[in-house]
Amino acid sequence: METLASSLERLSTFLREIGCPPWKDMRVVFLEPRETLDEELRMTLARDRLLTVDEAREPFAALLARGGAWVNLSGVGLDGETLLVTVEASRGLGPAEVGTSVNLSGPERRTSDNGWAASRAVLLVER
Repeated sequence: METLASSLERLSTFLREIGCPPWKDMRVVFLEPRETLDEELRMTLARDRLLTVDEAREPFAALLARGGAWVNLSGVGLDGETLLVTVEASRGLGPAEVGTSVNLSGPERRTSDNGWAASRAVLLVER
C-alpha cells in the first residue's frame, strides 16, 4: 500500500532528477476542487493550509482509503528552502480492485525556468 512517506520519497527522487535545487523542509497542501487564481494565474493559498509531512499523513491515508481513481502529488516549487507539494484528488471513484493511482508531477515550466520559485505558481497569503 502506498503511503505519504513512500509517495514523497518517489516525488523527491523525481524532482532531484529533473533539476530541483536542494530543500531543507517540505510542506503539503491538499487542493480543493476549485482553487482561486489571481491575475497571473497563480493559485492563492493561505499559509495556514500548509501542513507538515506529519500533519499530512492521516489525511493522505484517508484519501487513499476513500478509493478515488487517482491522487496527484506535484512539486510546485520552493518557498525559500521549503518544497511546496500539492495533493490533488480525482472526484470520481476508481475500481476498488485496482486501488488509487498515485501520480507525480513537477512544477510548471514558468517555475522551473525561474529558479524553482513557487511564487511563480502560488501566491501564499496570511488569513
